[in-house]
Amino acid sequence: MFKTKAAITLFIHAIAALYLISINSAHALDTPTVVATPIGPNQVNLSWSPVANPGWGYKVEIQSDQDTRYSSWTDLTQSLINGRRYLDSWVTEDHYRDRASGSGTALGPPAQFPVFSLQHNTTYNFRVRSYARTDAGAEAFGPYSNTASTTTINPTTIRHVAVTGNDANSGVDIANAWRHIYYAGQQVTAGSPNGTLVIIHGGSYASDYLNALNGGTSPSSRIVFQVAPGETATVTSIGFASAVAFNHDYLVLDGLTINDPLGTNSEVIQVKGNRCVIANTTLNGPGMQPTGGGYGPYIYGSYNLFHQNYWHGYGTLDGQNGSIFTNSGNNSYNIVQYSHFAAGGHDSFIAELGPNRHAVLNNLLDGGGGQAFHTAGAGSGYNLFEGNICRDQAKFITQYKPAIQVSSPFNVIRRNTFYNAYMQLFELNNQGGDSAHDSKIYNNTFYSGRDAAIWFMGQPAMTNIEIVNNIMWKFPGNSGYGWPVIQVRGTHIGTSIHHNIILPTTHPYPGSDSPNQATAVTFDDIGPLLSVASANIAFLTYFNNNTTTAPTFFDAVGGDYHLQSTSYGIGLAQAVAAISPWGAPISAGDSYGAFKYYPVVPPYTASIPTPRGLTVK
Repeated sequence: MFKTKAAITLFIHAIAALYLISINSAHALDTPTVVATPIGPNQVNLSWSPVANPGWGYKVEIQSDQDTRYSSWTDLTQSLINGRRYLDSWVTEDHYRDRASGSGTALGPPAQFPVFSLQHNTTYNFRVRSYARTDAGAEAFGPYSNTASTTTINPTTIRHVAVTGNDANSGVDIANAWRHIYYAGQQVTAGSPNGTLVIIHGGSYASDYLNALNGGTSPSSRIVFQVAPGETATVTSIGFASAVAFNHDYLVLDGLTINDPLGTNSEVIQVKGNRCVIANTTLNGPGMQPTGGGYGPYIYGSYNLFHQNYWHGYGTLDGQNGSIFTNSGNNSYNIVQYSHFAAGGHDSFIAELGPNRHAVLNNLLDGGGGQAFHTAGAGSGYNLFEGNICRDQAKFITQYKPAIQVSSPFNVIRRNTFYNAYMQLFELNNQGGDSAHDSKIYNNTFYSGRDAAIWFMGQPAMTNIEIVNNIMWKFPGNSGYGWPVIQVRGTHIGTSIHHNIILPTTHPYPGSDSPNQATAVTFDDIGPLLSVASANIAFLTYFNNNTTTAPTFFDAVGGDYHLQSTSYGIGLAQAVAAISPWGAPISAGDSYGAFKYYPVVPPYTASIPTPRGLTVK
């Protein structure tokens, strides 16, 4: 029947493909279709539409015949600094856009994952595949996507800075490089039509800083300050109040390391412009200080992007005056994503007295002196806090600091993972002249804390707050500060706490594991603390359909709170109404907790197995 070995092989592959379709059409990890869009000389945005079964999310790989760093296919997600090694499944949603690449009221193109620190005028190839793990821990991969190829922008103007340079030079090449980053920032303007690239070569730049005298003029005509790909450039001390001052629009900083051993400079990175980018930077502060420390980065403008930065050691422990990242002023639509904030002061991210519609996405907020997120004051609402890992909050202090404080309205807090909190997790109040009314807290996982999970302060106007589809496991009832797992005081008309898993514990320390269902919930400080079951009845209008049935996590001790296939809560989530501009991606039938469960069955990779009984000779 078959004349050649090749014909036999084709037949076997066809049979194998039919075999895979027949056993796995409903549950196989699906294949995305990827588009690569060049944004600048150093940046390519990758985008793809959602697939039916993304598993845990996506792996992204890069290859280039012109960039020796990527001569072979290289996994870009393996070295993420946000505590994960993949992109979560929800990054395909429409709010993942590169707002810094827009103009006017336009938001810019989709950006499921922006890739920075690329060489200019260089061709790159990208591919994506779905990723998951089985209950046993085995990694599972879907088939690779198409290969999306594109070439980074060739800028109109290129200048160079090097420690061997001289500011009397022209800067046109490495042999004629300028000596100081500051000098370059004062000289360059936006080249037309493709912008200006300043390449900062590796080395130690003592007493230097970047203060851009001019800005770009459009998304295509930016001024980009980029550390030479594959090299390390460090500002070892700061010669000005801010190590980086972007006071104009369309400015980009990619790859710089900043050491600030004293930490007394406030606003060490200052962004007053709009549609600027700070990417792949490292900011080394002095560590948490009792008093006297300065603020970290400070943002005044709008539509700015902060991507894959590692900032740590900023802020003080003596109140409200310090943080790793602080956001204030009348600004909006700033995006902070895929970054690692560690060992900070009062807040890792604060939006206070005016800022609104910011998105804090898929970051690692790690330890420190206080809160992971704080939004407060009139006009500071409509922020999105999504996909973040918050661990060891308030670990190094004794005063009260919740992991998240919400004191402004219409905020969305979803898909976050909190564990080993040394104080309370959520505080909802009206600090700064407004309150957390009309906010939504849904599909988060809270695991192991020292005090209460959610606390409504005794303040007025705490109305229409929805808390749903969350997992709150191993929090003490009536211990530590004497708070129950959930305590609601003050006005709470229209508020609903429903369809959550709430499992208290008797010990006030992270890692304790003694269930205590008797001391869980109180409203209005009336009567004894009630169990979850009793509270479902006593407070039916505000508290209902909650349970103490424990979930089955993938690796609770190791900090991975995906649900195993046998876990309670799969398919039981309730739909959540939208808050513009972030939408409501959780629909009825999803899972409790931060991660929707997608079934994973063999085969796990794109390879096609040979069916049994068939051999090729």
